[in-house]
Amino acid sequence: MRCRAVIIRAKHLWKKTATASYVAAALLSSLIRSYFITRRLSMNFKATIATFLSEEFAPDIPPEEFDENLNLVDFGIIDSLGVLKLVAYLESDFGIVVQPEELSVDLFSSLGEISRFVDRKLEAVR
Repeated sequence: MRCRAVIIRAKHLWKKTATASYVAAALLSSLIRSYFITRRLSMNFKATIATFLSEEFAPDIPPEEFDENLNLVDFGIIDSLGVLKLVAYLESDFGIVVQPEELSVDLFSSLGEISRFVDRKLEAVR
């Protein structure tokens, strides 16, 4: 109910003036961002990432059987191009931004490393 009240208030302010429109846009943006982060944090993102890895790179491995420490690179499940595809998925699905200096095959070598990376990035925006 609180979210609905904020949205209604934002829409009302949006109709007032240019300044009020800016305020309303900021309120709405803040609400959407906090909803997105809260929704993502309430989910088990390790399972979500495992499902993506299974569907995109290893269809013969069910998501629930992905070992957290399995080296995806050494076992040929993912390569450098796959890392870029994974990064694009993480950015779009979790709303994080991966900086160019963070692009490392080692950082994305296992499900455990990937989920810890996502956790750190989400922690930074809280």
